[in-house]
Amino acid sequence: MHKFHLIIIYCLWSLLNFSQVAYAQPKNAKADSLNHLLNTKLSDKQRVDVLLKLINTYIIKYPEKAYQHCKKALDISLRIGYDKGVARSYDRLGLYYKHANDFEKGLSYHLKGLKIYEKMNDQRGIASSLGNIGVVHKNLKNYDKAFEYQLRALKLMKALKQEGMVANTLNNIGLLYLKTDRYKKALEYFKETLKLDQKTNYALGIGGDYSNISLVWYYLKDYDKAIANEKKALKIREKIKHAQGMVISYHNIGDIYLETQQYDLALEHFKKSLAKAKKIKAKFHIAKAYNGLSKAYEARRNYKKALEFHQKFKAHNDSVFNLDKNKQVARMQTLYETEKKEQENKILRQESQMQEDEIAKQRLLNLLVSIALLITLGFIYMVYRLYRQKKKSFQQLQQLNEEVNTQNEVLQQKQEEILQQQETLSMQNAAITEQKEEIELQTETLQATNKQLIALDKFKQSMTGMIVHDLKNPLNTIIGLSEGEYSPHFQQNINQSGKQMLNLVMNILDVQRFEETEVQLNAQPHLLKKLVQTAHQRVNLLLADKGVVFESDIPQELTLQADEELIIRVFVNLFNNAIKYTPNGGKISVTRESLSEGAFHKILIHDTGAGIAPEFIDTIFDRFTQRNPKNRSTGLGLTFCKLVVESHQGQIGVQSEENKGSTFWLTLPKADDQQRLHTTIDQTDQVESDTVNIKAWELNTQEEAVLREITNELKQYEIYEVSAIKKVLKKLPASEGRIAHWKQALEDTLYSWNETRYKELLEVPD
Repeated sequence: MHKFHLIIIYCLWSLLNFSQVAYAQPKNAKADSLNHLLNTKLSDKQRVDVLLKLINTYIIKYPEKAYQHCKKALDISLRIGYDKGVARSYDRLGLYYKHANDFEKGLSYHLKGLKIYEKMNDQRGIASSLGNIGVVHKNLKNYDKAFEYQLRALKLMKALKQEGMVANTLNNIGLLYLKTDRYKKALEYFKETLKLDQKTNYALGIGGDYSNISLVWYYLKDYDKAIANEKKALKIREKIKHAQGMVISYHNIGDIYLETQQYDLALEHFKKSLAKAKKIKAKFHIAKAYNGLSKAYEARRNYKKALEFHQKFKAHNDSVFNLDKNKQVARMQTLYETEKKEQENKILRQESQMQEDEIAKQRLLNLLVSIALLITLGFIYMVYRLYRQKKKSFQQLQQLNEEVNTQNEVLQQKQEEILQQQETLSMQNAAITEQKEEIELQTETLQATNKQLIALDKFKQSMTGMIVHDLKNPLNTIIGLSEGEYSPHFQQNINQSGKQMLNLVMNILDVQRFEETEVQLNAQPHLLKKLVQTAHQRVNLLLADKGVVFESDIPQELTLQADEELIIRVFVNLFNNAIKYTPNGGKISVTRESLSEGAFHKILIHDTGAGIAPEFIDTIFDRFTQRNPKNRSTGLGLTFCKLVVESHQGQIGVQSEENKGSTFWLTLPKADDQQRLHTTIDQTDQVESDTVNIKAWELNTQEEAVLREITNELKQYEIYEVSAIKKVLKKLPASEGRIAHWKQALEDTLYSWNETRYKELLEVPD
């Protein structure tokens, strides 16, 4: 195979002109349709567009017709100021001169078109012109320039997402690499072209891609890959009945077999190429087939046959050369005659324009004289008429003046009557307007009230459903575990379910209390780690149920100045929220971050859950807002957290990305140094300030005896056995001293379900 095969394949691709869709319909049918359209009534702009489309069908087979249409489209576009038509006409003229092998002239027209496209900021037009300029530079053997323009075109086409144009440009770059003997780079670009053509199912392009890849392997002397890829090309071309492509593939396969000394197979494929070329009357390919057969017979030492086919090759090759020369002469003759005719038409148009200008001047002069004469006669006539009318009018004016005076008196009387009627109507209208405004105001009030009632009813139904939904699961757990024979094994489950219900109810009550500013904080110094541990204990069953890993990295010595129970419930709500949206086997971690402001601790709770959609980030802490609208819930847990944190002068927020988890953070005030020292006296036992206060109660011997008897009896009950505990507490004598305070503290633990503090209170007498 020789290097002119590269030129053949390149020509097949460059004929596409970034317009692969053109192959989807027969050329003749399209040309007939466009010619018929030209004979209809069209605007100048529409006529230019049709001419440009017709040029695409003529540019190869009928270049002279294409040239004439192109000049006509350019003239019309320049006359009407149609920039896009001018740019496209220059582009088509560039293609015409390229096919006429006048590459310098073709380049000049492409550059003109590019300049206009850039002025219009027509990105698609710019990309097309860049690609065409690259092809011309390739034909001029300016390979560096060709690469520059093709790569610029490729970048722009990718930005425009024009896959067909991208594929064509990738192919042109591959051909440039092939032309400059950089075969590996050529192979890389041909494979990229193949991927795009396969993506768009462009069969004609796929066939060309495989043929180009085969050519690279041929030059790399990997004949097995060369023959495999050319056979793929042939199979596709046979399927789509692309006759010219089949001729090329048969010949290329013959060349490969000839190179690998498989002469019988080479002869077979050269003959197939010859037969198909004769069928489509492709003289150039007939000559090539004769040359291939001559070489194959010569290799087999059948010199008689080799000479016979060589003579046929020479005869057909000379015929093709003469045909090309004749076409070139005809093309030059057409250009000469066209330019000559255009020059003659230009002179005739100039002479005609001069005559028309002279006639127009004479007509204008005659018209001006006639108008001046008519104006003069009209003026004289008008003066005469005015004189007569003035005399007659003066007499009539005197008579009319008397009549007018009489009518004025009558009109004045009627005007007074009308004014009285208007005043009456104005008063009535004002009364009606006032009544109307009152009715409209009442209507608006009723409508607003009705909307509020409807909204309130919907909210009540929605809120009831959400509360029932949130209470349902804990109730089901309690009922399910308590049915039948009670097992102590279920105690913790029932306990946790009850705490969930209590947490929900407390959220609802406390949100209302916070908004009505009825909450008084009991801020005391507490160990942050202990608060997190207590909250963790309240949700550990939920963690275990989903297999969620819980990690806490809170230093032992950190203390907060906070309301213990409220902050524990904040952590419980945040942990519950994280567990709900974390998948089975996920992870929740609690960490602390240092702040530049020394008065606050920053705590972060991170989960590996589904994350929060961006549209819910700003409203996640609002009342009744759900992290996921599909999950029915009151949406009050995070609202409660926000109210509690802000009541401690802190802040709360969230950072989240969908499918990557969420991180809720909050800042809480530190305990001051004196309080921190008092709180962390015994860190090994993690004793909180509440416990110190309890042990600081100084009971006398009699009070200790009374409480010891009661606490010994209470120790047989768990915190959830409220009725039994209250029954025992009734045995305490009425008192306003330390025993009364102890009783009140114990009842508070039942209300807040603080099991740790409950057990600590039972140890006070000991």
